[in-house]
Amino acid sequence: MVRLPMIQPCKPLAACLVFAGLLTAGGCACQRCAAPEEPATTAAAEPEPEPIEVHAWDRWRIAGQPSPADYDRQASAGTTLVINLRTQPEIDRLDFDPQQEVESRGMAYVAIPMGGDEGYTPEQLEAFTQAIDGVEGPILIHCASGGRARNLWAAYLVEEEGVPVDEAMLRMEEVGGQPSLMERLLGHRLHSTIGEPLPEPEADRP
Repeated sequence: MVRLPMIQPCKPLAACLVFAGLLTAGGCACQRCAAPEEPATTAAAEPEPEPIEVHAWDRWRIAGQPSPADYDRQASAGTTLVINLRTQPEIDRLDFDPQQEVESRGMAYVAIPMGGDEGYTPEQLEAFTQAIDGVEGPILIHCASGGRARNLWAAYLVEEEGVPVDEAMLRMEEVGGQPSLMERLLGHRLHSTIGEPLPEPEADRP
């Protein structure tokens, strides 16, 4: 007796289609899992601020507000002392601590607030003279834009080094200054000398 092989009945067509669909879907899912993820877009680094303009005269450096990168440059150039003439409210608006930035780079730091509520007094010049006493190497004097720094430096030249007033004013122009407002209005140089002491300021009235 010959036995015939058993023939498996065909599955319904609909079931075959469903099974094929599951395989296809599963394959797609696996492909998605295996596909490498696209690299995340990295934020562009903020550009480094441009170096401030530093005006040099002998060992003196006159400038506006340095950035931390500027302090790096000053330390590399051998600056030994940084004198900051900005007031405390001005310093509080910065996003870094200038004293910490300066001292962390091995330079000495001195603050002599000028302008605003601090005004301009002979005591500030005296504090400046004491701060630089015995200091060797380049000294950076700065404020917001360099104006206060130029004037304090020129006052020191007149008071302590005996530089004539006219010469000190010309040196101020060499370190980024301009002729005085009156000179620009007149179109001529004005010759200055030290005259009588200024009168004492009147007490504030209530």
